[in-house]
Amino acid sequence: MVALFRITTHMERDRCVLALTGEVDLDVADDLIQLGHLGLDEAEVTILVLDLAGVTFMDSTALGAMIGLHNTAERCGKRVALANVPDRVHRLLSITALETFFDEADPGASEAI
Repeated sequence: MVALFRITTHMERDRCVLALTGEVDLDVADDLIQLGHLGLDEAEVTILVLDLAGVTFMDSTALGAMIGLHNTAERCGKRVALANVPDRVHRLLSITALETFFDEADPGASEAI
């Protein structure tokens, strides 16, 4: 059974948290980009947190979307941080030499906010 993709968002203080669930791939990369840009557009937001705890699959298109959000954030003087990265996604980041490209959010960041 394929896990349905879902993004839930919440904001507090200077963070916008996007909690991703399911398969993050070509079919949903544009949704991730659009919601990420909306979060980064908020004046009070300095950190966009991508909570990956519920991610069951990620492809190169999703990685490209995340890199694009990172680059947009940098141009705005903001940053993107990853939280709750599952082993399967960590392996993908490692294979693509991106494990140090993104900041790491505090453990359990989505619960703490």
